[in-house]
Amino acid sequence: MRLKSVNLLFPTLQKMAETRNGKFLNGFIRKLHNFVLLLFVLVHLLPSVIVKFLIAIYLKVYALPSHYSEYILKFLNPNVGEKVLFLAYNEMDRVKSLNFEAINKIKHLTNVIYSKTDNWAPISYMEDLYKYQPELTMKEVDIDHAFVLKSSETTAEMVMQFIKTKL
Repeated sequence: MRLKSVNLLFPTLQKMAETRNGKFLNGFIRKLHNFVLLLFVLVHLLPSVIVKFLIAIYLKVYALPSHYSEYILKFLNPNVGEKVLFLAYNEMDRVKSLNFEAINKIKHLTNVIYSKTDNWAPISYMEDLYKYQPELTMKEVDIDHAFVLKSSETTAEMVMQFIKTKL
């Protein structure tokens, strides 16, 4: 087998619809689906100068790099937004319980990182996973679920250390 390490970063392995963000998505966004799509269309119809200005303000408020602007512009496309929402709803409907069979197959290779403040994969889910499979290497961190926005280097460093321990 060539696979040496499986690294699950803030994994959404179970009960997604029961998380804080899952409840918001299902209880609010899903009910206003058509309105949310209309907002995507309205933003798409705005002059690009205004959209770019609003994105710049958002990036400044959340202390994100300005080069994220191009990615946000792509996400604001109504076709992309619709597909993102579809995938999110699908996950809410399908990710219910831990897949014990799959976890057993990879337990000896697996490292898991959970965040203390994750609204998609709460720390209690790490505890559930540990009860089932105490052999897994797990780490609790104080990093956002969307780690690529502000903590990609820190997360990459942890993954690198995990991989080194498995070699």
